[in-house]
Amino acid sequence: MPKVLGVDGCPHGWCAVQLDARKLTLTPVHYDTFEAILDAHPNTVIAIDVPIGLMDGPGGRECDRAARAYLRWPRRTSVFSPPARKTLKWCGHDGDYKEACRVNREVTGGKAISQQSFWIGPKIREVDEAMTRAIERRVYEAHPEVCFAAIAGHPMSNRKSRRLGREERWRHLRKKFPQLPPEPARPAELGRRCDLVDYIDAIACAWTAARIAADEAVPMPEKALRDRCGLRMTIWR
Repeated sequence: MPKVLGVDGCPHGWCAVQLDARKLTLTPVHYDTFEAILDAHPNTVIAIDVPIGLMDGPGGRECDRAARAYLRWPRRTSVFSPPARKTLKWCGHDGDYKEACRVNREVTGGKAISQQSFWIGPKIREVDEAMTRAIERRVYEAHPEVCFAAIAGHPMSNRKSRRLGREERWRHLRKKFPQLPPEPARPAELGRRCDLVDYIDAIACAWTAARIAADEAVPMPEKALRDRCGLRMTIWR
C-alpha cells in the first residue's frame, strides 16, 4: 500500500501526518498552505478534515446528515454545517459575522452560520478554490469523530477538548499504531505550530486515507452527490 496523508487544520496552517501503512510509520509534517500539501504529495491519497463540495442553495449537505446519524448523540454535534460558497469571503479574521449570516440566510433560505463555521471559513475557502474534479481523485473529505468511531467501532464517549477525551482517542490510535507513546504527546517536529488535538485528528484522518487507498473505506452517503462545481460531497470512514 502506498504512503497516504491525513490532514487537519491548525491555527498556523495545516497539521499533516504521513502514514506508511506497510511499516506503520507516522511522519508528522506542518504545511503553511493547502497548495503546499498538494505540491509535496502529487500522487498521494489525502484525507482532510475540511468540507469539500459546498451548497449554493437550501437543503444542506446529505453527507453531514449521514455523519450525524452515524455518530449519534452527543458526538453528532461535532458535525457542523459549512457555509455556502458565497458566504466564505465574509468569514474569518478579516470577515464580518453579521454579514456572513445575512448572506448565508439569503443563499440557503434562512439558515445562519455558527461561530465555528465562521472561523474555519478561510480554511474551507482555501481548499475549495484549489479543488477540481482531477484533484478530488486523491483528496477526500474526512471527519475525525467519524474516523474515531470507525476505528473504535463506536463513537467516542468524551469530548476531545478534555483530557479524558484526548486519552480515549489516543488509546484507540495506539491499537492501530502501537509505536505511539503511552500518553498523548505532540511530536517535537511540529513545535508549537500545531496543537495536540490537531495531531491526534490528523492521525485519525491518515488511518482513513489508508482505508481509502485500500478500497476499504465507506462513503457517506453511499451514492455521491455533487455541488454546482461538480465536486463530490462525501465524508469517508
